[in-house]
Amino acid sequence: RGGGGSGGGGRSVAVPFGDNVFAAAAAPGGGKVAQQGGGAGGGSGGGSGGGLSAMEQIMRDNEDTKRRQQARAAQQAAAAQQRQQQRDPKAWLREGIVVKCVAKSLGDDYYKRKGDTLSVESRGRAARVRMHGSGDELLLDASYCQTVLPKPGGAVVVLRGAYAGERATLLAVDMDKYVASVQLERGGVTLEGLEYEDISKAAG
Repeated sequence: RGGGGSGGGGRSVAVPFGDNVFAAAAAPGGGKVAQQGGGAGGGSGGGSGGGLSAMEQIMRDNEDTKRRQQARAAQQAAAAQQRQQQRDPKAWLREGIVVKCVAKSLGDDYYKRKGDTLSVESRGRAARVRMHGSGDELLLDASYCQTVLPKPGGAVVVLRGAYAGERATLLAVDMDKYVASVQLERGGVTLEGLEYEDISKAAG
């Protein structure tokens, strides 16, 4: 179980991309939405008499419009990411997650060691990873990486489906079915039946 990688002194190693022999990513799953948590603020609470001034109403309308635009932009980004993953199941890597290196060819210094993804390349098919402990930076193909799950209550990032990119809290893991349940930090939506490859521990 890794803590955050040490900052300095690490060496940079470029790892050539290989065949998908260690692929950790399954076909896009996404899980189903089980329930909707208490919604984030819509309108204001019950009015206390005397209505809003014209300026207050304009400001409130502007805020509502801004929230709708932000929600629409987030939905469009998630849809675009999902389409990309459907075209290429290996495009699952994201910045800011913890992954495990599963490439035996890299030797004991890196095999089964964990690290944090610093940046993503090739549209999610590769990532620059800072290894925990040594601080070495590796450019790893997605087939050389595996997702990592924290203990229940830990923070994760959703990697596939309509909520790809969203941070969430791991609620439970079904060891028999190899699936997990999470609750999104934004909106309180609970997702059930996510495969292990659909989420990974949040870095930091």
